[in-house]
Amino acid sequence: MTSIHQLILKLRFRCFNAILLLALLCHSTVVVAQVAAPTPTNGHARGRKLTVEGFQRRMAYRPIPSTTRIPANVVVTVRYVLNGNYLQREGEESMENFKQAVQNVIFDDMYRSGLFIRVDAEATHSDIDLLVNIDVQGEKPDWGTISMTVLDPTTKETLKAYRDDVTRKFRNSMEDLKEKLITDFKDMDFAQRRKVAEEARQKALAEEEQKRKVAEEARQAEISRKTDQDDSGKELFKLQPDAQFSVTQVTGFLITWKNRHLDTVLRNAKTPELRDYVDQIEHTIFEATDASEKEKDEAQRLIAAGTNDEHEHIDLARAYRLRIEVLKPILASIKEEVANRAK
Repeated sequence: MTSIHQLILKLRFRCFNAILLLALLCHSTVVVAQVAAPTPTNGHARGRKLTVEGFQRRMAYRPIPSTTRIPANVVVTVRYVLNGNYLQREGEESMENFKQAVQNVIFDDMYRSGLFIRVDAEATHSDIDLLVNIDVQGEKPDWGTISMTVLDPTTKETLKAYRDDVTRKFRNSMEDLKEKLITDFKDMDFAQRRKVAEEARQKALAEEEQKRKVAEEARQAEISRKTDQDDSGKELFKLQPDAQFSVTQVTGFLITWKNRHLDTVLRNAKTPELRDYVDQIEHTIFEATDASEKEKDEAQRLIAAGTNDEHEHIDLARAYRLRIEVLKPILASIKEEVANRAK
């Protein structure tokens, strides 16, 4: 009886071990299946948008160093245009990140391949030799078209234009385009081009300066015609007779008028006209005093604020004070003439 009881206990113990082992094996199989589950194939994990950096890592794009260098400083711009339906299907934020990643890797290719002496994203220096614009159109990295236009930075003239259908990967298409660049530009004398462009620029500047001088001379002649007359004082006695002239310019005109025409006006003008001049000058002195004080107060406020923007207000305050100093002797002469006529 005892041996039968022992046999039953052994059988129960072995069954328990077998059940436990089976359970462990089943649990291990579930864990392995979870780890080995394939990731989605639509370009990003389901429910999670890839960043720009994430897309760049997935594209695994590495520029190939160029064995030929084109002796040019260039500005490169890259633009990627997505298909509207694809953009809507994949989500705007995710695809905007993808667009930026594509632009980054293409610019990085042009920069790190060493094809050109210098590559910039924008015009930050004066010795640019070429403008390279790259447009990409498509839905994903291995499909679409790449077009590249090379422009003269001075005239914006198109020097070369290329277009490549992307049927493999960007790397292959970019290498094809760079080979075309090497063929067309490796022997170009960019130093001579820079010299010619600089000479043309200097010539254009000289011509522009000459035009400016001629225009200024004509302007000064017109100003003289308007202000260098006996009756010009009617306008010049005002604080700001013409908005196109600064306070300092008007004061200069007034000095010229005083030296050339004041004596004639004092002899020939009628007494009521002289009294009108007195009235106008006294009002202008009052306005100039008020304007000078306001400009001085504003300058002091800006100095206290530490903005370093007070210089314009200081200059204006001084200009108004100088106007007053020029008007005072004119006013005194006219008042004296009126008083003499009243005797």
